This record gives sequence, structure tokens and C-alpha cells, in this order.
Amino acid sequence: MSNPTSVFAACSIASNNYLAYAKVWAESFREHHPEAALYVCIVDRPSARVDYGELPFTPIFAHELGIPSFENFAFRYDILELNTAVKPYLLGYLRDRLGFDRALYFDPDILVLSRLEGLLHELDRHPVLLTPHIAEPLDNVDRPQERLLRMAGIYNLGFVAMRLDAGTERFLDWWQERLHQHCLNDLHHGLFVDQSWMDFAPAFVESTRIVRDPIYNIAYWNLPHRFLRQRNDRWEIEGRAAGFFHFSGLDLQDLTAISRHQNRLDLSHRPELLPLFEDYRRRLFAAGHQNYRSIPYAFATFEDAQIAVPTAARRMLQRLDPRARRWPNPFDPHCSDSYLEYLLEPLSFGSGRLNRVALSMWEERDDLMRAFPKVCSNDLLRYAAWLTAAGEGARAGLAPCFLA
Repeated sequence: MSNPTSVFAACSIASNNYLAYAKVWAESFREHHPEAALYVCIVDRPSARVDYGELPFTPIFAHELGIPSFENFAFRYDILELNTAVKPYLLGYLRDRLGFDRALYFDPDILVLSRLEGLLHELDRHPVLLTPHIAEPLDNVDRPQERLLRMAGIYNLGFVAMRLDAGTERFLDWWQERLHQHCLNDLHHGLFVDQSWMDFAPAFVESTRIVRDPIYNIAYWNLPHRFLRQRNDRWEIEGRAAGFFHFSGLDLQDLTAISRHQNRLDLSHRPELLPLFEDYRRRLFAAGHQNYRSIPYAFATFEDAQIAVPTAARRMLQRLDPRARRWPNPFDPHCSDSYLEYLLEPLSFGSGRLNRVALSMWEERDDLMRAFPKVCSNDLLRYAAWLTAAGEGARAGLAPCFLA
């Protein structure tokens, strides 16, 4: 590619099991922007079931982004958290390694419907572009409620555009630092992955542009205010070409629901949208969704052991070693002082023994703390029986080795 700064980069992020979505996004973007350079960060390890050379974009694996202590970083987050935590690192890679000075990020479950000229012009004038979840009030009765959107973040990070220059350098560095340790899906404590942190952008970056134009980032949260019509193979809003639709939470087996995250509307209320949803599903299956969806997520298990990493183990590492001083590669069960060995070590109490995963799971769940308040003494045997005999440990994702 000659003179990369003469064109912008468009990018997305996906694990192997979501590559059909990434392909559909890339193909729809390329249709309207043939000049664009397209990149997808693959948050996974290479799979023999994927021909990466045939993808309609340039793949970049997450471990290539230069993220400090990557194995520890990848272990601490689940698949949603990790796919969002790499976002500012991907933007930094496009700037520092590939030389781009403008980038548009899109979630992979987005379909581009027309050329996004308005956004490109806005990016010429503003260093950061954000789209709010809503630009008008909701009824605040059905899901999602305004309170939930406020907790999740005012702006939807399924889209963000940024000039990659001195004006955003400090902000991007700050965002990387925060997400390295605090990209958690923990609404109870005021965190929703990368998205809630972006509420600071208008305060930190002068001239941040809040794009309220209804043709961009159309999704279940703003559908009550946005009405699409199909005219001559073009989707329009108020007579203008719609920019892109975000199929967040789509259930391919039940298109009618629109999204599993809401109950305000369904396609019986908005039948004009059915052709759009059916076309999107058709594209996904044509892109190989049935093959990709079954590819195991590599960061879901310990290396070579096929032992699923429980959420409790991720959260414990987040508390104990977020800077990878003791466990630079927690996935490795064979190294000296392995994290798996540490998790399995039985701790003796007066009434019995529990391993650290069982204790961490108890610490993470308020319901368990209420049900077994004296877990290290009088309630220990009841808790152990609940995990094993009642089968609740397996239902919570604990492998047999953690329940032995």
C-alpha cells in the first residue's frame, strides 16, 4: 500500500467464531468505499479451520498489537471484555505501525448501507466522533431504560472515529491504560467494558463531535425514534440514505425480537424492517456463519489442558496480579508456580477444605454470600454440597478438577 495516510483505515474486532459478521461488515463497507483499507483485529489464536488469506480484510491478531503482558491481559477478561479492551490498542497500531492518521471503528455486527461521506467530512473537522445511544427520551418503561444506558455509557462504542495525530495521542494512551486493567463488564460497580470510559472524551478532547444524525448507528436503542423505508433497493430515513445499521443482540433464530437486549419493539411493530433483517441473516450464512460459529475460543481454556477458565479465576487474577508480576502467562499449566496449580491448592479450615476458585466464586456473588455467610466455618460443607452434589458448580462453569 503506497502512502497509507492518503486514505483512512476502517477497522473492526472479532474472535474466530464471529468472522462471518466481520466479513459481512467488510464487504458492505468495501461496496461503498472501494478506496478504504480494511483491518480486523482477531481476538483469538489462529485456527486451522480459517483460511485467513481469503478474508476480505487484512487480519491482525491481538497478540501482534504490542499489548503489555498480553497473556495475562487476555486471561483476566472474558470474550466480550477482551474484544473491547483491545480497541484503543488497535487504533494505536494503525497509527504507529501502519502510518494511518484517520480511523473509523465499527463493531462487526454492523451493515453499511451507503457511503459515509458525512462522517469523513466531520472527521476532517473534529478529532473524535461519537454517536449517542439516544438523542431523544425513551418511555423509560420497557428495556432498555435510560438508566441502563447511562450506566452502560452515553455513547455507543459500536462506532467511533478518531484522528490519529498529536491531538488524540494523550487521550488514546489514557484509554489504553484504563482498559488494560479496568475493561470489565461490571455495571454494579459502574463499569461497562470500553464504553463507559468514553463518557470522558468530550471533556478530555476539545472539539469532540457528538454525531446525532439519525442515519448513523441505527440500532434497537434508537429505533423508537428512527423510521427506515426501503425505496428502489436503498434504505432511507426521512428521504436520506441510511448510513449503517447495528444489529446488536440479534438472534438469528428469532429475527422478530430485533435484539435480545430489548423488549420495546419487535418486527410485528415494524414490519418494514423485515427485509433488512432477512437480508442480513442471508449474508451471514453466505459468509460461512455455520462454520465459524462453532470454532472454540482459544482463550476460554488453559493451554494443552482443555480445562475451561472459570470467570472466578479471571476475577481473582484481576485482583491479585493485574500487572503480570507473578503470572505472566496464566494459561500455561506446566510452568513452575502455575496459576492453575495455585487455583487448585486446597485451603484447610476447621470444617473442611475449599480451593481458591470455589472461594473466589463465593466472593464474586452476593447471593452466595447471603446463602453461605460463614463459608469458611459452619457453612463450608453446605457450600461444598451445593457446588458438587447439587450440580451448581458445573452449571457455573467449574471444570471437574475444581470440584474434586
